[in-house]
Amino acid sequence: MAEQPPPGGGADNRRERRQRVLKSGRIVFDGGYTTYDCRVKNVSSSGALLQIPSLLGIPNQFQIDIDKSNKLRPCTVMWRNDTMMGVRFDDAPAAGTPADGRPQLRLVGAEPSENEEHGAALAPSLKSA
Repeated sequence: MAEQPPPGGGADNRRERRQRVLKSGRIVFDGGYTTYDCRVKNVSSSGALLQIPSLLGIPNQFQIDIDKSNKLRPCTVMWRNDTMMGVRFDDAPAAGTPADGRPQLRLVGAEPSENEEHGAALAPSLKSA
């Protein structure tokens, strides 16, 4: 089971800032047969803070529909207490991945001037591949 956050707020381990919001949400699991209404208190591209009267019976993985968008996003619970839980969106891009989802390639251990030389040398071989 996911751990509770430390009392008094504890350390914030998020990779990006969350925007405060007050939106409606719907937690969905069991293949869509079970749903719970919730409030979305803050959100970012990688996760959200959800409030619900009771978390009893809510699994550690589920889908969420925020603001009746009919777009279900898979989530994993990162922490929970009696009425709140922090979730990570499982479909969010990994840290350091551009918004288009394509990984960035770079040469490791080379100076920037060497990278330019290697990049120029690699470019013709990439075109012929």
